Amino acid sequence: TVLLGAWWLLPRGPEYAAAGATFGAVTGGAAGLLVLLIIFIGFQPAKPKSTLATEQLSEGLFSLLKRLLVLAFPIALGALVMPLVQTLDAFLVPLRLQDAGYTTQEATELFGQLSGMAGTLINLPGVITIALATSLVPAISSAMARQQMEVVYQRFNTAIRVVGIVTLPAAVGFYILAVPISELLYGLPEAGWPLQALAPAVFFLGLYQATSASLQGMGRTGLPVRHLLLAAGFKVILNYLLVVNPAFGIQGAGIATGAAFALAAGLNIVSLRQLVGYSPPWRALLLKPALAVTIMAVLVAQLNHGLQPVVPNQGLLTLTIILAGALVYGLGILILGGIEQREIEMIPGIGPQLADWLRYFKLVRG
Repeated sequence: TVLLGAWWLLPRGPEYAAAGATFGAVTGGAAGLLVLLIIFIGFQPAKPKSTLATEQLSEGLFSLLKRLLVLAFPIALGALVMPLVQTLDAFLVPLRLQDAGYTTQEATELFGQLSGMAGTLINLPGVITIALATSLVPAISSAMARQQMEVVYQRFNTAIRVVGIVTLPAAVGFYILAVPISELLYGLPEAGWPLQALAPAVFFLGLYQATSASLQGMGRTGLPVRHLLLAAGFKVILNYLLVVNPAFGIQGAGIATGAAFALAAGLNIVSLRQLVGYSPPWRALLLKPALAVTIMAVLVAQLNHGLQPVVPNQGLLTLTIILAGALVYGLGILILGGIEQREIEMIPGIGPQLADWLRYFKLVRG
């Protein structure tokens, strides 16, 4: 519905197309809710014959809906926090850039590079981490209901390890290749500077999403929202202080974003420790992904420097380096034993077959 709304209103002008795309998100959410309701109704058991049983069922359903609303309200509130912060950024960051000596047009262009270009790229790994977080909530909730704390800890560990495996190479790749990637995608190498500053936020955002899902699975849906609100306030303060500083400029806003998500994720982890005594074994979870990323980073940096005279086409060079880096990282994480068979089997569709193939070549452990 987003694309349909934009296409339908495009003849009236770009501003109408943007409004149509925005409203399409509303209609898309409503359509998704309708589909879920249809599926839910289809799974309902047959109505009991006795009036008493029907009355008990109605009371149970009302109680269930009430509990769902209590749990869902903080999550819905949390979904409003980031748009609010982005609105504040749109006002504060250009204003502080102007205080630093930039013209209104320059400040607007720099903020566009930060939010519209670099910000879009750092959200790409979120496709995987959001899917992970979505599947983590019922998994944690089920284990908690059975008081299987060992299973709960294992799922916490798996979530953090997967976050590291996915986001660490993305963060390092964005940092090293920020300028070439921006030139390849946008034809604007200047957008690489805010992308480089935002790169660490990729890891901390994924960590926040996983730990928030863990708390939500435990029924503590209000804690991630509270932590995100505190992080948002911290981000506003850092934006005010860093963006006006000539040593940082627009990169200060990117640094503030990474610091805010680091704070929110850290507060989530503190809450997990207080609630269930969980402390992440960072060395065991992230050492092997970090080693594989280090090997990848050295290769990418060397290729980026050494192939410049050999491959005159910058776009082709960037794509070659990205593919080489991804291949080396993938082989590295498998050879080092940084990913387990059951984690590969979780990949939709091809997971079991891929796990069997990797196990045949002894590239994955059980």
